Amino acid sequence: MKKLKSLLFLIATALVVLSCKKAVTEAGASASSPDEKATARNILAVKPKKVLFIGIDGCVWKALTATNAPNLKNLMDQSYTSTNALAQVPTWSSNGWSALFTGVGVAKHKASDNSFSGADFVNYPSFFRQIKTSLPALRTASIVTWSSINNFIVATPDVTVKQNSANDNATEVRIIQEITSSNTDVSFCHFDNVDHAGHASNYRLTSQMYIDSVKAVDARVGRILNAVKTRTTYNNEDWLIVVATDHGGDLSHGEVVTWSKMHLLS
Repeated sequence: MKKLKSLLFLIATALVVLSCKKAVTEAGASASSPDEKATARNILAVKPKKVLFIGIDGCVWKALTATNAPNLKNLMDQSYTSTNALAQVPTWSSNGWSALFTGVGVAKHKASDNSFSGADFVNYPSFFRQIKTSLPALRTASIVTWSSINNFIVATPDVTVKQNSANDNATEVRIIQEITSSNTDVSFCHFDNVDHAGHASNYRLTSQMYIDSVKAVDARVGRILNAVKTRTTYNNEDWLIVVATDHGGDLSHGEVVTWSKMHLLS
């Protein structure tokens, strides 16, 4: 759970800087002395922060080293990476994504299975709620293939754009559109095909089906990162890229087994 809190801390830090920039803009407008105005200009020179959170459902991290996944490997090499952040039992997607979005465990968010029966996102809302409350002018987006994330975890009033995609292709197209055509500040996208392949192949690294699904999502990540880097304003922005999965698996998931609990945080 410390790893999940670290993730939310990184996102929160980026948002604090955005908030500070707004405050400095207002302070700079009312500054009277040359020194005060110079200080305001120096702080405003800091690049604006952007956050992109990419969720890959059911991705066993060792698959990234067992196959050709250059885009994810490059992110791992250039970032803080944890390969021992264990998903909390029971390792259902409901529990994993709820923890990543809220920063609390199943004892509090109560999304213990994929029915979300009894889940408490009133007292433990997603991080999008904090953004909406603290920085309501920011543009935010949640674009997912597994619709339960948007249907249960992310409240509609908390985000600017919310889309449940029919498949991973549609999710990729929409998140790239959001990155290239809109000045989005904080965005989340979720891909599901790796988990589908995991269920069909027992999440085994010896399964070509599972390995191919990891290669495919790595290519999607590459195209998304390219969309970020080709923004006309990219050189004047500071991007935080987060990649995480909700669980691994062994035959299925939800069990107390090592493969079910492998977790990537980059």
